[in-house]
Amino acid sequence: MQKVVQIIVHSLIFSLCVSCVQTPLAPVINKGTTAPKGSYVQKKWQIPSYYRVKKGDTLYSIAFRYQQDFLDLARRNAIQKPYIIHPEQIVRIQPYPRVKQAKNQPASVIVHHNKIESVKPNTTKTPSSKPTLSQNSKNSQKSPTLASPPPQKPKITNTVSSTVTTKKPPTWSKNDKKSVTKWVWPVKGSIIEGFSSNRQKSNGIDIAGKKGTPIRAAAGGRVVYSGNGLRGYGNLVIIKHSDDLLSAYAHNSKVQVQENELVNVGQIIAEMGDTGTNRIKLHFEIRKRGRPVDPLNFLPKT
Repeated sequence: MQKVVQIIVHSLIFSLCVSCVQTPLAPVINKGTTAPKGSYVQKKWQIPSYYRVKKGDTLYSIAFRYQQDFLDLARRNAIQKPYIIHPEQIVRIQPYPRVKQAKNQPASVIVHHNKIESVKPNTTKTPSSKPTLSQNSKNSQKSPTLASPPPQKPKITNTVSSTVTTKKPPTWSKNDKKSVTKWVWPVKGSIIEGFSSNRQKSNGIDIAGKKGTPIRAAAGGRVVYSGNGLRGYGNLVIIKHSDDLLSAYAHNSKVQVQENELVNVGQIIAEMGDTGTNRIKLHFEIRKRGRPVDPLNFLPKT
């Protein structure tokens, strides 16, 4: 009887062990844990290498989106005036990599404006001259042989630089006002947010007001963009004042100008609204060579 019981007990233990091996364990879930970083968190602001043109885009709006100088963007993509682009066109955003000097590069090779130029040494042989000897010494002394001078080393002038300098962000100066004869405030109201050089924050100033308040051109120029294709700006108007300076007017309820239209300083271009934002306001920016600058350095003091 005891043997029968032992056999039954051993068989039960064996069956339990087999079931533990064959049945997978349930996963352990910690309800307090969060999703891994990067899966749902928005990545940092970055500039893509290329951009596919969408309907309504202009070269100026693409440059504005990625804080690029529109002239650099045009040269980079061989786009000539009047800078017309088409949907599905691929535009290069990032600059092409610069040519760097190799570590083991010989001294006779220099870098100048991203081009490698070879400087050949001067191999022109100078005629060897023999000293004049008197007739009495011709029989007793042979003419000495003079070695030709060594090749001249390549001359590197101070105008050639092998170092690559990084482009500094543009800074405002009084000379910038020469390209624009007059600046005016686009709208009267209190500033609810000031300028910040941080891309994640405000690249301009926010001015509070009532819906429908007229918005005026801060300076004379040409409308180079009028649309709502830039996320976070709502109905946006961009005016080109010079090759260096642009101004932008965002969150408009109505736009009263069209692209390529010439506008005068103080001309009504739109009405204040809350498109693309959570309150009624005007977001106003000034860009210098593609980079945001503080509008308060340009607008007249109140």
